[in-house]
Amino acid sequence: MLGVLTALGAALSWAISPSLYALVMKDTSPLLANAIRTSAAGLFSLLIAILWEDFLGQLLFDWFQVVFLITITFLGMGFGDWLYFKCLRSAEVSFIVGISNIFPLFVAFFTFIFGTEQLTLLTLFASIIIVSGVILVSSTKNLSVAQLSRYSAHVSESTIKKHMGPAVLAILAAFTWGITMFGLGFSLEYFSPLSANAIRVSLVGLLLFLILLFDPSKKSVKKPSHHSLALLGIAGILGLGIGSWLMLVSIKLLGAAKSSAIFSVSPFFSALIAILVLKEKPSFNRLVGILIVCLGVLLMSIS
Repeated sequence: MLGVLTALGAALSWAISPSLYALVMKDTSPLLANAIRTSAAGLFSLLIAILWEDFLGQLLFDWFQVVFLITITFLGMGFGDWLYFKCLRSAEVSFIVGISNIFPLFVAFFTFIFGTEQLTLLTLFASIIIVSGVILVSSTKNLSVAQLSRYSAHVSESTIKKHMGPAVLAILAAFTWGITMFGLGFSLEYFSPLSANAIRVSLVGLLLFLILLFDPSKKSVKKPSHHSLALLGIAGILGLGIGSWLMLVSIKLLGAAKSSAIFSVSPFFSALIAILVLKEKPSFNRLVGILIVCLGVLLMSIS
C-alpha cells in the first residue's frame, strides 16, 4: 500500500509542476529552463540526502553504478524532458501531457522482453486502463456524449498537421522515460531512493549547465526574469526534488512496471484540481476518464 501511496504522491507533484513550467516556457529556452529547474531540485536533494543519511558512503560504493545511474537519468531528464519542453512550446499542455503519459506501456514492454519483473495479465490490463483514462482526462475538447462519437469525423487536416510534430516528440519523450524507469529498477538495488535522487538530479543539472555554456545560440537567448527563475525553481523542487524521490521509493517497493502505471495518473489530479479548486465544469469525457483512472489504479493496487 505504501508503494501505491508514494506513486500517487509523485503523480500529484507532477500534476502541479507543468502548469508552472508553461507560465515561463514561451519566454525561456527549453535547455535553459531544464537547467534551472534541475539545478534547484539538485541542490535541494543534495542538502536533504547529506543531512538525512550516509550519502557520501553510497556515492563511493560503486562508480560503475553511479555512471549507470547518471546515464539513464540524463537520457530521461536531459533528452526526454527537453523533448517534452519542446512540445509545450508548440501545443496545448493537456494534449502533450495526455500523449506523453503512455510511458508505462513502454516500461511494461521492456520488463516483459527482459523478464526483470513478474508482469501479470492483470498488471498489463490495469496499465492499459490507466493510460486510456489519462488520454480521456487530458482531452482538450469539451465533448458531450453525441459529440464524442462524431468528433473524429470533424477534425480538420490543418489541425492534424499542427499536432503531428508535437505528438511525435511527446511519444519519443515517453519512450525515453520508459527506458529510464526500467533502468532505475536496477539502480535501486544499490542506492537508497533519497541518495539516488540526489545523485541523478544534481549531476544532470550540472551537465545541463555545462552544455549550456557551449551552446552557440546562448547569446540570443533571453535571460529569464526573477519571477520566471522563482517559478522554475519551485516547480523543479516540487517535481524533481520531492516528486522524483517519491517515484524512486515507489519503484523500489512495487517495481518499475506497476509504479510507472500509477505515475501516469498526474492528469487525473490536474482534472480534480480544476474541478474542486478552480470550480471548472467537468465534461463528459473528463468524468469518464476520471472513473477509468480510478478503476485502473484500484486494479493495479491488487495485481
